Parts: sequence; C-alpha cells; structure tokens
Amino acid sequence: MTTNLAEREGSGWGLPLHPEAIRLSEEEMARAAALVDLAEEPELAWTRYLRGLALAALSKELKHRNATITIGPELSPEDPQRLLALDGRATQLLCISPLADAVAVPLSPWRDAATAPQLLLLAQVDEDHGTVQFLGVLDAVGLVAEIRRLGASAQAAVELPLERFGGGLERLLRWVRLLEPDALPRAGLGGSSVAQVGERTAMAGLQQWLAQVLSSPTLMPLPVLGTRGGEAAVVRLITPEVKTAADGSAMTQAVCPTPSIWAETPLAEILLEQEGKVVWQQLATRRNPIEGPIRWPLDPLLPQQRLMICLRPYGAPGGAYAVVTLIAPDAAVMQEGDEVIENELRELLEVDPVVIKPSQQEARAVTAEARVRQWLAIGSRRLEVSSDD
Repeated sequence: MTTNLAEREGSGWGLPLHPEAIRLSEEEMARAAALVDLAEEPELAWTRYLRGLALAALSKELKHRNATITIGPELSPEDPQRLLALDGRATQLLCISPLADAVAVPLSPWRDAATAPQLLLLAQVDEDHGTVQFLGVLDAVGLVAEIRRLGASAQAAVELPLERFGGGLERLLRWVRLLEPDALPRAGLGGSSVAQVGERTAMAGLQQWLAQVLSSPTLMPLPVLGTRGGEAAVVRLITPEVKTAADGSAMTQAVCPTPSIWAETPLAEILLEQEGKVVWQQLATRRNPIEGPIRWPLDPLLPQQRLMICLRPYGAPGGAYAVVTLIAPDAAVMQEGDEVIENELRELLEVDPVVIKPSQQEARAVTAEARVRQWLAIGSRRLEVSSDD
C-alpha cells in the first residue's frame, strides 16, 4: 500500500475508507450514471455504470498523483465491450462488487494474440458508498498460462479467485510508467505464445543471476536501529548498491535518475525522506509484505540531490529502520548510466546472457539495475531461489 502524503477525502457516510480506496463525489457518480443508455439490457447498463465509476476513480487518482498517463479510447471508454488504452497498453477492465470473492473473466478478447489485451485490471466498485479500489493487475502472458492450466481455453469465461490479483494500483502504475508498450506482449488462446517461451528463458536467467547475487558477500548489511531484544536485525539491498562512506555511514550513489529499490528479504515499510521530511511511504499489509523490486516512485533525481532511504523489515516494530543515504551524481553521469541500462535491458530481453558484467562496482550496479528492470518487464511475481545466508 502506498500512502499519498496529501489529505484524502473521508467517507461521506461516516464509514472508514479502505486505505487503497478512492472516494468519488456525487458529481462524479452522476456523470457515470449519465453514460448509461436506459434502452440497454439491464445487465449491460449496470456493467457500463460500474465501469464508468472505475474510470472516474482512475482518472481522479492519476490527477491526484500528477501522473501523466492517458486513458483511451476517447470514444466510449465506458463501453464494457471495449479495451482500454493506458498510455498505449491494451487493458481489459473488469469490475466486481465488494461482496465478490471471484471474478468471471470473459475470454472473447483473448482468442487472437494479435488483438488480445496486454493487461487485465480488476476494480472493486462499491456504488452504495461511492468508492473504488483497484485490487490488482495481471499481465497477458501470466493470465493465458493460468487459463490453459485450468483447461478453460474453450470456455466463454473463466472464474478466477481474487487472490490471483495483487499489487493494487501501484503495480499498474509501475508497469505503465516503466515499460514501453512492446515490453508487455499480447498473448492469445489460439496457439502457443512465443512470449511464454521468452518469459521462461528470461526467468531462468534471472534465477541464476539472483542466486549469484544472494550468495555473494558483496551485499553490505545495514543494521536496523530500534529493535527490542534478540539478535540485531539487518537489511541487505540488492539495488541500489550500498557502500561505506568516509565517516562510516552507509551510502549509495544512484546510477540513473530513477533507481529501483530492492531488498533481499521482505519489508514492512519503505520511507523516503528529504531534509527531514517524509516525501514517500509504502506500507506492507498483513498478508502481503513488500517483496521484489520497487520502481522509483518520485520525480527523477536532480544532480547532487540527497535522500534518506529508511527500510523496516517485515515483522520489525514500528520505528525500527535500516537507513542509507542516496546521493545523485552529476547529470552527465546519470544520463550515461540510464542509457547503458536501457541498452542492456534491450539485450537482456532479446537474448539471455547469464553473465555478470566486469567486476568494477559501477558496472555491477548498472547490471543490477538492468536486471531489476528485466524482472519488471516480464511481470514476475516472485523468484523461488534457495541460497545460503
């Protein structure tokens, strides 16, 4: 869960909002209702209304975050038969009620890989209280693989439990902001998907790379301050790479303007502070710790900008953080690093060289960032890698 540090609306009905729910005004709900054609079949009209509410909530949240993400098509995006275009990414949007424990996914859009969606976005719409919560997103390759595993390819729809969705709106925004449209391939039910083969190959390479990283002694342990009793806890960052400053404190130099954050073990909280003020926060939920890479959530770093990264391990008490100072180098250094990362990312996605680059620290840091972006590009959820601590 990501907390926006601006004041949010409360529930007009005196009920607490889910932390990830988006509250709509009466005017916004009325605009969604005006999209309904009373001559339509009741079920289609109702679906159109829920979709209109979901789109209103998505637009509102993007505006709240100052996110420059376009929502298309311009003509009748509320039509349940149409795919959305989120910055050019074909997306199937489905809406469910708060009482639903599963979602029926219509499979007609998934028949032909040439026109199939790239993403499936699930929204939980509470029209009574005017709230919308985006439960999560699935990529096309993962969804098609799940449909085939269930043997449901020939059905008109497949029912998926809500547990199959995760990441909320944060995952959608990370994918849309980070990846070019072509990095999220379409996948259809009509035949074998080349993208699936590519994903398995890339996944094998990532597993081998991550196993090498986790077995390497180069990951510097960051002590967690504020723990009570027992052994002193530590956090190790896969990226950005942590070093020891001249004064003995932990520091890391950004290799690009938008560095990823990836801890070796699950986290309960991530804070970014600048000049003593919290500028971004992400909290885990009871069932979902923070795992895997986190896309840089703020504006690109400016030259010589400094922030504090505060990391609380999963299970640690509130206020117990490992702290590292993030320093942005000169603009030319970051631009060069970003170009190298993007070039290497394209190579990693086209072929799969499971080779760690030269041993210089800067080269390792750039390679790690490229591997992180590869992870995100293939929509991975978790790597099951065993390693010796």
